[in-house]
Parts: sequence; C-alpha cells; structure tokens
Amino acid sequence: MAEQGTGPITDVSALHGDFWPEEESIEAFLETLHEWRGHKRTDPAR
Repeated sequence: MAEQGTGPITDVSALHGDFWPEEESIEAFLETLHEWRGHKRTDPAR
C-alpha cells in the first residue's frame, strides 16, 4: 500500500457504486447479476 500511495479506507461511502438505476427493483438487479455471472435463473423461488 505504501508503494502505491494508498492507505486503509476510513470512509465506507467511498465504496458506494452508482451503477444501477434507483427506479429498478431489487428483483431486476438480482436477475441481471445472475446473468452477468453466467447463471440463468429458471426457478423464481430461488
């Protein structure tokens, strides 16, 4: 870390990503996440 000039994260808000529209549901996010990972969901109960 010292060689790269970085240190520990002291503010967790620095980890917040802004890649998903707020108006989209969590179900849509999870479905897309599974697709990105190569897992096609066939059973909506899982």
